[in-house]
This record gives sequence, C-alpha cells and structure tokens, in this order.
Amino acid sequence: MNIQAIVTLFDWRSLIDIPILSFIVFLFYTTLRSSGSWRIGLGIIVALLFYLVARFIRLPGVEWIFNNVSNIALIALIVIFQPEIRKIFERAASAFKVKKLLKESSGFINEITKAAFILAGRRWGAIIVIPGKDDVANKINGGFIINAEISVPLIVSIFDPHSPGHDGAILVENGKIVGFGYRLPLSSSEKLDYQFGTRHHASLGLSEMCDALIITVSEERGKVSIFHSGSYIQLDNEEKLESEIKSHLQNLSFLFPVSSKQRSRSIRLAEAFLSLVVGCCIWLAIAINASQVIHRTYTIPVQYNLPSKMVIIGEKPQTVRISVSGSASEMESIQPYELKAFIDLTNTSPGEHLVNLQQKNFNVPDGV
Repeated sequence: MNIQAIVTLFDWRSLIDIPILSFIVFLFYTTLRSSGSWRIGLGIIVALLFYLVARFIRLPGVEWIFNNVSNIALIALIVIFQPEIRKIFERAASAFKVKKLLKESSGFINEITKAAFILAGRRWGAIIVIPGKDDVANKINGGFIINAEISVPLIVSIFDPHSPGHDGAILVENGKIVGFGYRLPLSSSEKLDYQFGTRHHASLGLSEMCDALIITVSEERGKVSIFHSGSYIQLDNEEKLESEIKSHLQNLSFLFPVSSKQRSRSIRLAEAFLSLVVGCCIWLAIAINASQVIHRTYTIPVQYNLPSKMVIIGEKPQTVRISVSGSASEMESIQPYELKAFIDLTNTSPGEHLVNLQQKNFNVPDGV
C-alpha cells in the first residue's frame, strides 16, 4: 500500500477515532507503569511497528504470520493483561464512589489523626493501612474482620499493649475499620536507619508492593510517620496527617494512577505525545487491515417469483455461484447462509427467456 492510498484512509471520523485510541493507550500505559509491566507493552508496540513496516514494504511472509496469529494474539493479550485491564475498569467504576466518600471523609479522617497522635503521646505502637487503587488483600496475612465504624476509642483500644491484636495493623477501607491484627510483609531494602524497628520495616514493605498509605506510630520514639510508594516522611502535627490522608483519598478518584514522586511536565507531555503516536499506529493498522480487498466465492440458492397460473418448464437452476469482493470490514458483515439470488418473473410473458443476473438480484451488503 502506497502513501497516497494511506492518505485516503483519513476522514472526519479519524479525528474522533484516533484521540479515543490514544486516550486508551495512555490509560493502559500508566497502568502498566504503575504495575511494573511496561516492558511487555513496549514489546507489543515494537511488534505493531514491525507489522506496519511489513505492510508498507509488502513482505508477504510477515503479513501472513501477523494476519493468521492476530486473533489468537488478541485473546492471549487479554489473558496476560487481565489484572491491568481489571484495574482500569475498577478505577473507572470507583471514581464516583470515592468522590462520594470524600464528602463524608472529614469525620473519620479526624478520628484517625486524633487516634494516631494519642497513641504517639502514650508511646503505643500502631499501623493503620488505607489502601489505594491496588488490592492489598493478597499482600497481607491474618487479621480479624470487624467492619466497625471508625472512632478514636476503638483505634486506641485495638493498639493497647494489653490487646491481643496490638502488634498487627488495622485496615481502613470505605470509611470503616475492616479488621485488625493483620501482618504486613517486611521490606528487604536498606532505606531505613537502624533505629527503626519491625513495625516500620513492615510498613515500608507493604508500601513497596502497592500504593496504600500506611500510618505508623513508633513505640520507642512516640513519632507518627506515613509510608507510601516505598518512601516515608515523619509528621509532627495532626493537620499535616489529615492533609496527607485527604490527598491520598483524592488520588483514588483519578482514573490515572498518581505517583508519589512528581513527574516533570516535559515527561508527561512526552508520554502523552508517545501515546498519540502509538494510537495513530494502531488506528492505521486497523484501517489498513479493514480496507484490504478480499475475494470470496459462494454457492447460493435461487428464489423464483412467478405470476399466478404460470410455471417453469424444463430444467430450473436451484443454485448459482457468485464471486464477491470488498473490504475486510464489509466482507465480515456477510452471512453466507443468508445469501440468496432473486429472479422476478412476474412481468414476463409465456415463452423462452434469457435472464441476466445483476447485482440487484443478490441480497449482498452495499459496497460489496
């Protein structure tokens, strides 16, 4: 296919189609980046570019491989990226739920911040986990489900040194304490100084595996810290902790994952531009494949329409063979079992006649 033929593929619909595809690509890319699977996506992009080059310079062997493997590859990609695809739909569905939660969050956020600094003042250790967009259920162990309303007395009582579950973490989700006594994975990194104990290493370990916000109270030093995305900061008042929790919950309402590290404007623009380029390539690959002319031959039945009191004498063909051609998208709309040839003889006088079949005698889609 030459450049002139490619240009003819563009019309006003492409101005809508390409931005939508580019948005989907950018959404998928940010999800892969946050989950660490971006190398697989990069390999797919390279394969797509290779296919476009093969189509442009007409490499029949490579084209045949891609055309015959494409359907299987699509199913394989859905299976491979099932967790990422699920995250995209979960984010889209949870955005409205989180916005509603934010309106009602001031009460329980205040309860959490008060409880954290009360525990710090008493030098009682504590871990409070507030999940992000990533699921934490498969990363923590143990725990006792309570599904209780968040309150200062309840949180303080859970982390009372005489309480059987005080060494574990509590899980806060959807404005409730889901459970307590959860065990978190320990970090194997050396980011923390020697004075930090097991509680802080466990908080760092979970933050390295997902985007949860983990509030940690030190038993030895009576300090409040938060862990997120593999990093931590120490907070010295309730206002700062409340601001961090609100920011974390607001990020949950975004469709795109939000990194704790600020990305420069130039990097974000480069990512958006690359998504636009990939979206154009995907659209071009689909458009080229859809515009490819396909030829097929069918044997179809003949239906005769006769006037009353008239019959056909002699051999009457029951089937005919027709050859049809059209673009891939048009040919896919044809259902062979629905094809028929119609011969209208209602205005024909008795005698011998030669009937020439034309396109109007066949119920094929327009453009074929």
